[in-house]
Amino acid sequence: MPALISACQGTADTPTAVPTAPPPATVTLTAPPVVPPSASPMPATVTLTAPPPTATPVPASATRPPPSATPGPPPQIAVLAYHHFGVPAAGEYDCPLDQFEAQLRWLKAHGYESVLPQQLVDAIAGRATLPPHPVMFTFDDNNGEQYTDAAPLLEQYGYHGAFFIMTVTIGKRYFMKADQLRDLERRGHVIGGHTWDHRNMAILTPKELQFQLDQSEQELNDVLGHKPQFLSYPFGVYTEDVAAEVAKRGYHGAFRLRDPHDPQVAPPFMIHRQIIPGVWSIEDFADTVHSMEP
Repeated sequence: MPALISACQGTADTPTAVPTAPPPATVTLTAPPVVPPSASPMPATVTLTAPPPTATPVPASATRPPPSATPGPPPQIAVLAYHHFGVPAAGEYDCPLDQFEAQLRWLKAHGYESVLPQQLVDAIAGRATLPPHPVMFTFDDNNGEQYTDAAPLLEQYGYHGAFFIMTVTIGKRYFMKADQLRDLERRGHVIGGHTWDHRNMAILTPKELQFQLDQSEQELNDVLGHKPQFLSYPFGVYTEDVAAEVAKRGYHGAFRLRDPHDPQVAPPFMIHRQIIPGVWSIEDFADTVHSMEP
C-alpha cells in the first residue's frame, strides 16, 4: 500500500500552546510492504511536492519555555534535532536560518563544543570524556537545505553534526544527492541511517524491518563505501526488539526522541534528542539546552 512520508514527527517536548505548521514536503511512495530477503526491491514511485514558501507564523507572545527534559542515560548532553531550514516563517519542523544562526551564536558565546555520535557513545561506555559544554547537532530525513544552508552555517561556527538519511530520497528533487552526502562526510560530518522510507519501526513485521534496514544499509554503503554506524529511529519510536536488531547488525548507537515511556534498552541505543521548533525564542532554546544537561 502507498505510504506517506513527511517530516520526522514524533513525541517532541514542544510548547503545547504553539500551533504547528504541516511538514513542508511530502513523498508518496509505492513499494511492496514486505520484500523477502531473496527478492529484489521493486522501484519506488516518488511524487514530490515543493516546500511551501512560508510556514504558519506564530506570534512571539505565544511561545513559552518548554518543560523540563526527560532524563536520559549519563552522560547527559543536549542533542538537538532539526529538519527544515530556509523558510521565512517558523514552524514546529521549520527553523529559519536567522534563528538557527542565533542559536549557533548563543552556543558559541557560552562555550559549547559540538561532539559526534561516536564520541558520545565512547563517553557512555567510559572510554572517553566529553568537553565541559558538549552539544550535538542532528538532522533527519535528508532534506536538501541541510546541505545548502545548514551545514555551511554550522561549519562557520566550528561545529559538525550527524545527518540521518531516509535513503529512498537520495537524488530526488528537494533532497540531498549522493555526492553531497559524500562531501558532508569528507568535511567531518557523520552520515547515519533513517531506514529506507521512514516507516514506524515499532509496528513493522520482522520481514519488513529486515527490508527497511537492508535497503538503507546497502544504499548508504553504495554511496559512502561503508555501512552506517548510527541510526535515528523514524518518528523517534522503537521497541526492545527493534533496538536488539539494530545492535545485532553492528550499529554503535541509535537516537530516539524523548518520550518518558520509551523502552529501556542499552544506553547507546536510546540516546535522547529534542526537536528544536523554529517558533522558539532564544530564551526557549537556552532553557531547553540547560534542561538536557546534568
